Amino acid sequence: MKKKLTVYLAACLLLIVSACGSRQLDALNPLETAVEVADLAEVAEVTALVPLEEGEGSVLTYPSKMLLLPDGTMVVKDSGGKVLAFSPEGRFVCRVGAKGRGPGEFTSVQDICYDDLNRTVCILDRGKILRYHAADGSFAGEVVIPRHNYDEFAPDGQGGFYLFAAASDSDSYDFTATFNTVSRIPAEGGQPTESFIPRKDYIMNTSLISRAWDGGYYLRPLEGEGVLYRLDRKISPVLRVDFGSKAMPQHYMINNGMPDFARYMMSDYFKNLLYVHDTGTMWYFQAIGPKAVGYHFVFAKSTEKGVMWKEVNDGDTPSIVMASDKDSFYVMVFSPSQFLGMDPARLSPVNRLVASAVKETGLSLNNNPLIARITFRQ
Repeated sequence: MKKKLTVYLAACLLLIVSACGSRQLDALNPLETAVEVADLAEVAEVTALVPLEEGEGSVLTYPSKMLLLPDGTMVVKDSGGKVLAFSPEGRFVCRVGAKGRGPGEFTSVQDICYDDLNRTVCILDRGKILRYHAADGSFAGEVVIPRHNYDEFAPDGQGGFYLFAAASDSDSYDFTATFNTVSRIPAEGGQPTESFIPRKDYIMNTSLISRAWDGGYYLRPLEGEGVLYRLDRKISPVLRVDFGSKAMPQHYMINNGMPDFARYMMSDYFKNLLYVHDTGTMWYFQAIGPKAVGYHFVFAKSTEKGVMWKEVNDGDTPSIVMASDKDSFYVMVFSPSQFLGMDPARLSPVNRLVASAVKETGLSLNNNPLIARITFRQ
């Protein structure tokens, strides 16, 4: 009897495991489940405004990525090979590393990430990854990697890294040939030990990997696939995003054997996601829609119901969601002083919300970007 019971329980366990393994990945159609809003004040509020200090050594020209560290420090990747750290209050802390060819220096900044395991800010350079202490920007070590054209990277939770490449070194736009976009490099560096996620289409190498609110990392849905991946000790699919009949057809970028960016951007389709971020309860992402109009989406994780809004291309100041914590999204507003005197009707919904908060507080602005923490209501 005991033996039969053991066999029965084992069979039940096998069925449960099999059912879990075969569960279909949740699919989200943003156009069917999001409600368009014109006034973000109806669904969100600005909970903090943080001007980034402008001074000698801290001027930002064109920031392209920001990391939010566990203590609230904001590390910003700027154009020209600058990586700057700011306190939670916006005070300039230090410059991380320096450009050059000497020990501990980099020749280019392809990407940045924060390794929670080793508590270091990491910079992806050609042929190496450099580690720096976040407190003062001092050099902490180096990992040698293959001199491949890697675009972005993330820690793997075990001391090593995931490296992403949108294309092979000898790319011929042949999507039938197997090319895995993600390679795993061990902590000691050297050659990749594993590779993942085959390329299925031409990939725009923009805003590929972002830091999650809890310190993990996401790889945005790639062109031709639509699956959001979580990058931790293992790579796991999290969500499938599908724009339905408005989704970009596969290989649409390639026209007569070559990329056709104008045709791609001005098409009537939605392109893949950019700037994917999350809080404890919400997803945020951006997508380029028909005729190159920018669309923004926020969804509740529990219900997958959400809101969306469109960009206003009327001389408005750019603003991008750059990071997140458990409760809020961190929106970086470029040249914020420019929009205060503009007609609110000419501002995007997010800039209109931020401008109203700035006017209410009487905050003094400078020429560096402004960080606005925005919390969405469920």
